[in-house]
Amino acid sequence: MTCGPDEYDLSDLCCKKCPKGTRVVSKCNKTSETKCEPCPKGFYMNSANYGEKCLQCNSCRPSNHLQTSETCTNESDTRCTCMRGFYCTQTNNLKNSCENCVAVSLCQPGHGVSVPHNSTHDTVCTPCPEGTFNNKTDYFTTCQNHTRCSDVGRNLLSKGTAETDTKCGGLMRSDGCHWMLPAGLWAGLILTLILVFIGFLCLRCKKRRHAGKPCAEEYDGGLEYDGVIVLQEKCAAFSIPDTCISFISEPYRSEPQEDDWPAF
Repeated sequence: MTCGPDEYDLSDLCCKKCPKGTRVVSKCNKTSETKCEPCPKGFYMNSANYGEKCLQCNSCRPSNHLQTSETCTNESDTRCTCMRGFYCTQTNNLKNSCENCVAVSLCQPGHGVSVPHNSTHDTVCTPCPEGTFNNKTDYFTTCQNHTRCSDVGRNLLSKGTAETDTKCGGLMRSDGCHWMLPAGLWAGLILTLILVFIGFLCLRCKKRRHAGKPCAEEYDGGLEYDGVIVLQEKCAAFSIPDTCISFISEPYRSEPQEDDWPAF
């Protein structure tokens, strides 16, 4: 007698198997089919079967550096993977689960990670080539390029090695006009202060004129405003906005002389 794929032979009877996730409660006979029931919690059946006992779920043991990636159900077993920093050395292919893990290799200073580890393979470390370095001990850092001091505008103190980076000193001083930028900034600052001072004088003068007071007083050889010498000579060449010309030149106007009076 040949039974179908979903049946099993029992005393010349083709009995139906229980579906996955269940077990046989009572076997079939000439008058009744196989009776099944679901597997209890903590047990499973991952295929059609005619077993009377379900399989016990596996546990991922931390002592083997295992952790659960998929919990057990009545149709599938627990799936275990390695913890971070470990890789699997023993796999149960039927369950697609790892059963033992070991720590990955650490790359020492002077060596970098060329191939990172994965769930089934260890880290691959290689010596850092010329111009690169690694000063750490781990399983993920690659060799890094040496710092180029000239790129950051600093002097070279010592060259880098496979285990250390380049050491840079103070700022570089070129033979060119390295002072031009600071000098330009100072010139801009001084010009700004001059313009602010002239604007301040204009504002103060307007207020004094409204109060009926002179903007400035003349003295021998110059013009003084609130104790500050504004112009050293009456005819000094000085570029001042038109809005300020009136109050600076106004004190210089002499009173009309008798000869200048209009004739009546």
